Amino acid sequence: TSTAPRLLSGFVSGDLCHHPVSWFLKPFWTNLDRDRYELYVYNTSPLYDDVSNYFERTANMWRNVYTQSALELARLVNQDEVDILIDLSGHTAFNRLATFALKPAPVSLSWIGYPGTTGLKEMDYRICGTWMAQPGELDDQFTEKLLYMSMPVQYEPPASAPDINPLPVLTNGVFTFGSLNRPKKISDKVVEAWAKILTAAPNARMLIGYMPSAEVSAVMCQRLETLGVKAEQLIFREKTTFDEYMKMHLEIDLMLDTFPYNGGTTSNNAAWMGIPTITLRGKTMAGCQGNEIIKAYQLEQFLVEDEESYVQQALAWMNKPDELNTIRLSMRERFALRKTQSVDPANIFGRLLRTIWQNYCAGNKPKSFVIDMDNEEESRD
Repeated sequence: TSTAPRLLSGFVSGDLCHHPVSWFLKPFWTNLDRDRYELYVYNTSPLYDDVSNYFERTANMWRNVYTQSALELARLVNQDEVDILIDLSGHTAFNRLATFALKPAPVSLSWIGYPGTTGLKEMDYRICGTWMAQPGELDDQFTEKLLYMSMPVQYEPPASAPDINPLPVLTNGVFTFGSLNRPKKISDKVVEAWAKILTAAPNARMLIGYMPSAEVSAVMCQRLETLGVKAEQLIFREKTTFDEYMKMHLEIDLMLDTFPYNGGTTSNNAAWMGIPTITLRGKTMAGCQGNEIIKAYQLEQFLVEDEESYVQQALAWMNKPDELNTIRLSMRERFALRKTQSVDPANIFGRLLRTIWQNYCAGNKPKSFVIDMDNEEESRD
């Protein structure tokens, strides 16, 4: 056992339940050495389910703080003598950024929940995947110093997902594109790109899911029809249960990502179901999420740099059904291989925590680090 003192990390979140944040955190949380790291959870929401129970059982301390004010929570964190306080929400529901603004712990960092800066000068760091962007590329978009951490395993795949099926076009003869991102991400530029693809391939169709209502579907249909798409090419599905959402993947041959805000969880779920996503790399963290996912699954041939390439690549893949089918049917083996070959994500995360703590103890200001699978941490500035 290491003689290093145990580092106490506090996780502030309202999403440690059936929520994507849990899927992304779990690979890093599960094997973190409890002899070296104490893990406290400050649960900021009234939600509680079997996933919450897992985190409560595996934490050193679980505190329900939903009813506590920002100041009360800050006092509690301070009394608990937390070393590193971790925000998993950013500007999303149940966040406690006001508590972080009070700086109740020596070191603070933001991660997972929101693909952008908190804007707080009191927030020291933000974790960024090494496949997401090059060091320095996103610095001017953040008040925090960026920590570039290898993420060999992207997320914990859903246990209830159906088995992968062969590429649908091989049996039904109709190529089906898909998008299961929330409609707020479907920008005018995305609609234009989809219209170019569907008008160039009038026999193809597109399944668009996560629609909040029939009215929203009708508006989307009209937007695409105005650009020459035939209504019969479009299939709309309203927001549904998780199991039904996962089953939709069985009908889709190839995903088309949104931009400038890429899919995150949706692209990971699609990959788990064997479906690559044509992804346009953006210039923000929200626009680089897809870049990271594509590289994690070694699917760089689906990554494009501009809108014209996005359209051309989508059309080109229609003519390579056998190759798409091979990729599809081997995706879970690819995922399993990546998992067995990789360094345990918990070791990388532990090293990140230790690095920023040592930097603090040395009396240094927060600075950017690269925490890689192969190398020791490397300071950037």
